[in-house]
Amino acid sequence: MLNNILKLIILFSLSTLFAYLLFLKQADLLVFLAHLSTDQKTNANNQSAQFPIDSGVINATKNQQIIAKQSAGTVDATNEHTEQEILVDENYQCTTTPLEKVTVKKQSQVYRWKDNNGKIHFGDSSFQHVTTETVNLKRRDELEYFNLNMSGNEQSTYFNDQLSMRINKVYQLLSDLVPKEKLEKVTVDLKIFNNTNDYRRYSTRFSKTLGRRTNGFYIRRLNQAVVNKRSNFQAGQVALHESTHVINAGIFGYIPRWLNEGIAEYTENMTLTGQVTEIHPNTSWSKYSRVNTKRIVSFDELLSAKRSDWNSSNRLSYYATSWSLIYFLMSSEEDRQWLGHLLTEKASQRCEKIITHQYIDDLYPGGIANLQQRFNKWIYSASTLSTHRY
Repeated sequence: MLNNILKLIILFSLSTLFAYLLFLKQADLLVFLAHLSTDQKTNANNQSAQFPIDSGVINATKNQQIIAKQSAGTVDATNEHTEQEILVDENYQCTTTPLEKVTVKKQSQVYRWKDNNGKIHFGDSSFQHVTTETVNLKRRDELEYFNLNMSGNEQSTYFNDQLSMRINKVYQLLSDLVPKEKLEKVTVDLKIFNNTNDYRRYSTRFSKTLGRRTNGFYIRRLNQAVVNKRSNFQAGQVALHESTHVINAGIFGYIPRWLNEGIAEYTENMTLTGQVTEIHPNTSWSKYSRVNTKRIVSFDELLSAKRSDWNSSNRLSYYATSWSLIYFLMSSEEDRQWLGHLLTEKASQRCEKIITHQYIDDLYPGGIANLQQRFNKWIYSASTLSTHRY
């Protein structure tokens, strides 16, 4: 009798153990299928971003539609906002002197000559067998504030030209906010890799894990922006973002993370249509052309966030709030002038960490409380976010 009971207990225990192991196998299978589904969705998002250069295209209306559809899957799918910059460089030292002196752009010479029939011609070349004279034109000197060096894998001429124009527009946009005498000449070294392995191999010079977590980063002491190109659209956005960091460092020196990222998130959605520059709402942080308020944190929290906070699970909220704040400030002439004043003060004290919570509270009319109140009214009352045109 006792033996039979023991046998039943053992049999029951074995059956329970077998059922539990079978459950674990099924759970693992479900997890695997879930990961497979996520990967397929991510790949679909990445493949859908096949568009010739994010904003160098010709039709602005079509650009807005494509940005709204494609950019929404960019951040989470590619982890672009996990770590986009190397903030700590042991050999980096802020300097109060320009990296390079601002120079006057060389103007092309204009010549005038008369043919055998007495007709006057103008051109940019002189001729040995024709008597020419130099034409003295009253032209305003054009200053060269910006250099762009592109390297890495070879890109198409169209891609390079369009990207170069857009990065130059970023510098012009920022330079319009501060007096010309406060500007420094900035050289951006932009490296673009078509092959992920090449990108990761290069990134290991600075961090062993950086290349596996990002599609772009920048290094302050080298004035260098690095991009892992997955598509023209994605590479254009990342290149604009990272190049903006380099320009910020060149003009303003040390600036707080929220201001640095906010400006970069703002400029990465730039498009060009002829001579018109447009900045579209960043669809990573907006929904249906409205700010996604679920990701917004208070300004008190944003301005006091430390590096560990930016690397925490709440980092996307800091990116979203930083972009929203810059978009808000650039939406009215009054606040745009205030932002320009803030950046001018920073450019005047490049190596000083002057932009603190207290500094903003003292500088903004009515303090941070009024800034927060006006910002909240803007994000909750605006039916849509208008495109900014320059």
